[in-house]
This record gives sequence, structure tokens and C-alpha cells, in this order.
Amino acid sequence: MEAGEFTLDTDSRPRNPPFIDHKGQKCIRTEEHFLRDNRYPPDDDRHIVLRAHSFRTEDGSIGASGKIDPKEILLNGVNYRQLEYRNPRCELCEGGDMIPLYERFQSSKYKPLGDCPPTDASD
Repeated sequence: MEAGEFTLDTDSRPRNPPFIDHKGQKCIRTEEHFLRDNRYPPDDDRHIVLRAHSFRTEDGSIGASGKIDPKEILLNGVNYRQLEYRNPRCELCEGGDMIPLYERFQSSKYKPLGDCPPTDASD
């Protein structure tokens, strides 16, 4: 990576109406942050490397959790993001490639609560 490849842009808008977060801070702005890879034109899917969100309080600090919340990230050509709100579909889940819940924790000290079907160790 060369210096200057990425730029960070923030779109800051008033939060109307403002709200009080769980810490009692008044959040007055909502911000969307974009890390852009300038090697690619704006219409290229690789141009936005990271999209994140935060709220700002009256004193300018980050509200709510106090951290910037990543919403989407592009790593090695793969876009990781939350599911769409209106149509939450996951290609991994629907494609049958997801590891069934009862097989995920077989070698872990942590096990999900509840009854998991027994697995055949010879598989």
C-alpha cells in the first residue's frame, strides 16, 4: 500500500430529534464514516473500503457506546456487512454451507445451551 491511498470522509447530519443515550448524554448528530481507496473510481465496488456509524454528543464526543460502529468492510475482495433491514437474506445460510449449530462447538469448552443432537464421530 502506498501512502495516500485511503481517505476518511465523514457525513455529519443533525439528529432530529436528538435523543438521550444510555449514559444520559444528549446525542445531537449522526455521522456516517467512509474509508475510501482512491486507487479505484467512485463507481467501483472497491472504492469504499469501510463504512461506519456514530452519534455525537453536545460536547463533540462519541455518544451511545462511545465507539464508532463498523457497518461494512471490504477485505481481500470480500464485502462483510450486516444483513439488509428490509430483506435480511444470507447467501451462506441459504446456500447450505453454514456449519450446523450442533457441530460448531464440538472441540470447544464453550457449548451452546440446550439439547444438541448427537453427532456421529465417524463422519
